[in-house]
This record gives sequence, C-alpha cells and structure tokens, in this order.
Amino acid sequence: MTSEKPTLVMEDSGEHFEFLNSAHSGDGTFRFRWTLAPGRKGPPPHSHPHETETFAIVSGRMHMWIGGKKREVGPGDVVAVPPETTHRFHNFGSEPVVVDVSLDGPLQEDILLSMVRLQTERGTVSGGTLFLHALDSVRSEGIYTFPVLNTVLRALAWLLRAPKFPPLERWDESPRV
Repeated sequence: MTSEKPTLVMEDSGEHFEFLNSAHSGDGTFRFRWTLAPGRKGPPPHSHPHETETFAIVSGRMHMWIGGKKREVGPGDVVAVPPETTHRFHNFGSEPVVVDVSLDGPLQEDILLSMVRLQTERGTVSGGTLFLHALDSVRSEGIYTFPVLNTVLRALAWLLRAPKFPPLERWDESPRV
C-alpha cells in the first residue's frame, strides 16, 4: 500500500484528476478533484451504469448537459447524476473549472487508475489511447450503459494490443476527505 495519491493529466482533453478517496476502502465512495481547462469539453457524452456521480463546483463556471438538458453551474452548486443518465460538459469561460467529484462505487476509479498506471509506465499518452487501454483492463461490464459501445471499445483495445493491468487498489491510507 502507498500513501501517495495518484493524479492523471489528459492534455488533449484539458482534464486533470487528483484522487482523494478510494472506493475500495472506507465508505465505498471514490472521490477526486477534477479540473477542466478553459474552452475545453472534457469527456464525450457518457453515462455510468451503476454509479451515481455527484459534482460540487469549487470554482469557475461551466455548462453541464444532464439527460439532454443544458444547465449552467458555478461555485457552490452541487449536481447529482443518477446511473444510466447521459451527461457532458463545456468550460465556456477563461478560467479553469475545479470540481469535487464523487461516485458511489469503484468502477470509474478502476478505469481511471488503470489509466494512471499506463501513463506512469509509458509517459505522455493520448487520452483516447489511455481510455481504450483502461477499458480493456477493468474487470467489469463496462463504463458506458450502451452495450454495443462497450463491445466496440473493448474490440479496439484488443486490436491495439492494449496491455492489461489489474486495478490499483488501496492507494488511500490518509484520512477521508
């Protein structure tokens, strides 16, 4: 076990992840601080099949589309996105948006931590490549609620000869946030 908290930088999407709490310990909630650079959109529209994702905006303003409905959010706003609800983002401002994010399960954590491991071992890797490798690495039914998309992405990861890594568990030894 290690007390070092992982980080993930995805330059092509303008995202930075600072991991705070592991779902594999304590209350079963994965927490991280997500920063989205100005003018960036972050991940494409997606949903989580089993996890509620909660966003607490710390600083900056952005648009969120939740279930197809656009909403502007800023500091102090808290938004919970239930499982199987499509969501996406856009930082329309000139400052980074900083968001404390929590998910009530380990699936997203395992995917992101597999991406951290690949980035650590290979150096700078594109977000798309990281995602394909991570998706094939996770022992789950997939990140998206769209089964056909999961199948296609796993097939791409296999075709690219994506290495398989077990999820990094128990990285969080510090007090809960």
